[in-house]
Amino acid sequence: MRRLREGLPVSALDRLVRLIGNRETILALSGISARTYLRRKHDKEPLNSVTSDRLYRVAHVVSEAVRVFEDDTTAIDWLQSPNRSLGSPPITLLDTEIGANQVLRTLGRIEYSVYE
Repeated sequence: MRRLREGLPVSALDRLVRLIGNRETILALSGISARTYLRRKHDKEPLNSVTSDRLYRVAHVVSEAVRVFEDDTTAIDWLQSPNRSLGSPPITLLDTEIGANQVLRTLGRIEYSVYE
């Protein structure tokens, strides 16, 4: 919690961008503009606490998807593909806490083979 309140380094965002492969998506989900991102990166300033918290939420769901699918590529493909039970690609729901919780519940159902 302390790290989130103090602000994560921009490199945390960069690592997630490398994994997902789409900077615009990660910036949008984190609530940071490309301009602010570039300025913070250039000035070596940490992300603010709100952006850090949002980035953590995205990273947490991504890590759960990787754990469930046991493969980075499969997890990222699942997150970016339309999902009938969620109504849209899971990654598009990660901009809110309730959306992230829905994605986590869906991953739990996949992990335990519970289909509705």
